[in-house]
Amino acid sequence: MKKYLHILLIVVYFSSFALAQNGFYKSIDVWGYANGITDLLVDNDTIVIYGTAGIDSLSGGGQFFMKIDTFGNIINSKLFLNDSLKLLSTDKGNLIKTHDGGYAICGTTWDSIYKHEIYLLKIKNDLSFDFISYYNDTVFESLYNGVILEFNSSFFLLGAEQFPYVNDYNMFVMRTDAQGNQLWKKSYPIPHSRDQGRGLIQIDSNTILFYASIGDDQGPGSATDTSKVFAYPTIVAIDTLGNTKWTWNWDGTKTEGWIGLRDLIITDDGEYIYSAVESNWSITTGFFFRPIAVKLNQSREEVWHLVLDTTYFLPVYLDNVLMTLDSNFLFSGTYWYYFYHAKVTPDGTKLWDIKDSSKIDEWSFTRIKGTDLLSSGSIISGGEAAMDQTNGGRAVWSFLLKMNSNGCVDTLNCWPVSIIEPTQPIDYQLSVFPNPASHLVNIQLKNSPFRKGRIIITNLAGQMVKTFRYSGNEVVWELDDVTNGLYFCRLEVDGELIDVQKIIVCCDP
Repeated sequence: MKKYLHILLIVVYFSSFALAQNGFYKSIDVWGYANGITDLLVDNDTIVIYGTAGIDSLSGGGQFFMKIDTFGNIINSKLFLNDSLKLLSTDKGNLIKTHDGGYAICGTTWDSIYKHEIYLLKIKNDLSFDFISYYNDTVFESLYNGVILEFNSSFFLLGAEQFPYVNDYNMFVMRTDAQGNQLWKKSYPIPHSRDQGRGLIQIDSNTILFYASIGDDQGPGSATDTSKVFAYPTIVAIDTLGNTKWTWNWDGTKTEGWIGLRDLIITDDGEYIYSAVESNWSITTGFFFRPIAVKLNQSREEVWHLVLDTTYFLPVYLDNVLMTLDSNFLFSGTYWYYFYHAKVTPDGTKLWDIKDSSKIDEWSFTRIKGTDLLSSGSIISGGEAAMDQTNGGRAVWSFLLKMNSNGCVDTLNCWPVSIIEPTQPIDYQLSVFPNPASHLVNIQLKNSPFRKGRIIITNLAGQMVKTFRYSGNEVVWELDDVTNGLYFCRLEVDGELIDVQKIIVCCDP
C-alpha cells in the first residue's frame, strides 16, 4: 500500500479570551471538525505546538504544527496528511527538539481494517517536512506508540504491542538511526499492561529508562473487592541495546487505592519526582480520583507522598511535571472539568494550586496535555477542549493558556504570590498623562524602587506596539501614526509584570 504525505497550510481561527494581559487563554480552531494539542515545548521563547486534526473534506486525519509568540500570535503553521491512513497522536505523545534544530514526534496510524502501525515524523525548524517512517510487526496484531527520545544520533520509540485476538499487551522499545531506519526492537513482557508508555529519559551515556502504569486483574473491579492494586507505576532501565538493567515497581501497601503514573522527571541529584492519580472505590459511588505527587530518593525509596487535593473527582489527568526556575516542581493537568496547576517545594510542601480560575464556560471538558516554561518563568499549557455542539460548535478545539510563575493569569487584577505570603502593593505609582491623548503620552513611575526595566505598550489584541527601556522616572510615547483605541502600558522588571495602566488614544482631553 502506497503512503503519501501531504503538507497543507492550516486555516486557523484564533480567538482570545483575555485581552492585553500578561497571561491569556486562547482557542485554536484548526481547519477540520476535531483538533487538539497533544504536546508543546518552548524553543527560545517561541511556543511550538502539535496535535491531531480531523479534516472535514477528507477521510483521513493528520498532525498540525504551529509556532506561536509569547503574546499568543501565530508565527507559522503546517498540517501533514496521509491520504490512505489516519495519522494519530497518542495519549502521551510528546514533541521533542532534535539536535539539528528541527522537531520530531511519533504516533499511531489507523487504516480501514483497524490494524495499527507506528510512525516517526521529523520536520525542520521552519516546520517544513523532513521525513516520515512507518513500522509494523508480523507477530503482533497492532503496535501502539507512546513517546520518543533522541539520543546518540538515534531515536528511541516507546509503545505497546498487542497480541493477536486478545486484549493484552507487551511494552516495547524501538531504536532507529537518525534517518528513521529501524535498528532493533525489544519487547518487555509486563503482565496486564494497560499503558502505551508514559515516557523515556536518558540517564547516562549507556542508560535509558522508560516508565508506565501497569495493571493487575485483581483490582477493584467489583463492589466486593477493594483490597487489590488495580494499576501501579513501573520504571525500567535499559542499556542502548535494549537489555534490562533494573526494574522498579511501586509498593502498593502504602495506600488503599490504586495509583496510575502520569509523568516523571529526575533531578540533578538523581531523585525521582512523578505525578500520579490515586483512586478509592465506594460501593455506592464507584471510583473517585485525586491528584498526587511523589518523590523517590536515588535508591527509589519513597521520600514523600503528597495528595495535592483531598476532594475526590472524576476524571483526573495530572499529565505533566517539570522543575521551575526557582527549583520547585510544577504539576499540571485536568481536574474534573478544569485546568489544574500546582506548585510544590522539594520538601513536599504545596505552595499553591489552581483548579478552576481558568475554566471557560463554553467548554464542557478541558484537558491539559503539555506544559513548558518561558525564560521569564511564565507557564505555558495547552491541550484540547470538548465543545457544546448544540449550536453547531466544533467537537474538539485546541486551547493555549499562559500564566505567570505564581499561577496568575489575569495579572491586571492580582499580585504575584511569594513562597511565604502574598506580596502587598508597594507605594509607587505608574502615571500616564494626558489621558485620553492625541499627540503624546508622558509615562512616569513615582516612588519606584526599580532603577531599570522595560515599558511595553500593547493594543487590545495583546500585540506589542511600542517598547521603552526604563532607566529613570519618565518616558514619552509620541502618538504619530498610532490609531485611535484603547492601549495598555505595562512595566516589567526582570521579566516580572510590575504594573499596568490603560491609555485611550483619541483626542485632546
